This record gives sequence, structure tokens and C-alpha cells, in this order.
Amino acid sequence: MFVARQKRVKSNPAGLSPCFRDRSQAHHRVVENLLQRVISSLEASDTREGKDRWNTFESSLRAHMEIEERVISTFAHVHHQDARALLREHYDIRTRVAEIEALLKLNMCRPRIVRDLLDSVRAHAAHEDRMLYPWMEENLSDADKALIIDQLPPEGTS
Repeated sequence: MFVARQKRVKSNPAGLSPCFRDRSQAHHRVVENLLQRVISSLEASDTREGKDRWNTFESSLRAHMEIEERVISTFAHVHHQDARALLREHYDIRTRVAEIEALLKLNMCRPRIVRDLLDSVRAHAAHEDRMLYPWMEENLSDADKALIIDQLPPEGTS
């Protein structure tokens, strides 16, 4: 679990915060791009490639959400309802991921279903960007932010 600062300190625009926010947003884009590649494979009727790309997407998404959930557990001490909403979105996304995975195994997954998931992932990312990330920048120590950055895959990883 991460420790929130006791005293609120404004982010230093020349310091770690922009890098932190940029890396977090960049990883959202990586996850979205991986999912878009799954859609492209399915549109091309290449289910084998779609499954391979799905596995990469699912692994990246899982790692991303696990990192966020450790932060959300700290966020919940101050913003209980907002944290519950974010965790509910994670639950809904995981449920849809499991459903799509089952359809992929049966070769019954259609691009539209994955596109719907992509829309949900994008909406969730925007929600986090409005609610969670500003709180993280204001309340987490530079050491905790650096730890989070270190856990995210490098930009362009896909």
C-alpha cells in the first residue's frame, strides 16, 4: 500500500509529477492500442493472431489494474465512494474480459464486442484521469510515484 502525504503539497511542474502523469497516461494508450490490435485481427478473421494479441492485452491490463488497485486502497481512506466507483469499473472490465476470453476460445468473438470493451476501457481511463491521478500527484510521495512508474512497462511496450 502507498502512503499518502499528511500535508498537501502542490505538484512541482518541473519535477516528477509530469513524468508520472505522462507515463500513467501513456500506459493507458498502450493498453488501448493492444486492444485495438485484437480488433484488427478479428476484423481480418485472423482468430489465431487475435488470441495471441488478446493474451498480450490481458496481461498488460491485469498488471495495470493491479498497480492502480494498490493506489486506490490508499485513495479510499479519503474518497471512499470514488474509490468504490473505480473498483466497480475494474470489476466490470474484468468481467467483460473473462466473457471475451471465453468467446475467443470458442472462436465466437466478434470485433463489435471487443470494440465495446475498448470504449469502456477508454471511459474508465478518462475517469481515472479526472479523479485518481490528480489525487495521486497531490498526495503520494515522490518515492511512491517513482515506484509506480518503475512498475509500469516502458512506453511503446506492446
